[in-house]
Amino acid sequence: MNVDVKEIKPLLLKAYGWLKRYSLIICIIVISLMYGYLMYQINNLNNRQPSQQEVTEKLEQIGQPSISEETVDKLKALEENSTEVQSLFQQARENPFQE
Repeated sequence: MNVDVKEIKPLLLKAYGWLKRYSLIICIIVISLMYGYLMYQINNLNNRQPSQQEVTEKLEQIGQPSISEETVDKLKALEENSTEVQSLFQQARENPFQE
């Protein structure tokens, strides 16, 4: 294989002319392929279901909310001492959706 620089130059000019002529079509095809790949990846990630182990790990991380007995006693004591608070609690119990 003996390649001469003089033989390569006309081939490169011919290839450059072809690329220049079809550059818009090539760009549209490349962008369409990238968009299609992106849609394919989004679809795969959207349809992916977590494994039972992943669900279990997430559930273990979530702690149960709790209120200490001391706080409950303090709130009850404050409610018993204030008539305004008693009326607010009573009103909220009767109609919880009223603002």
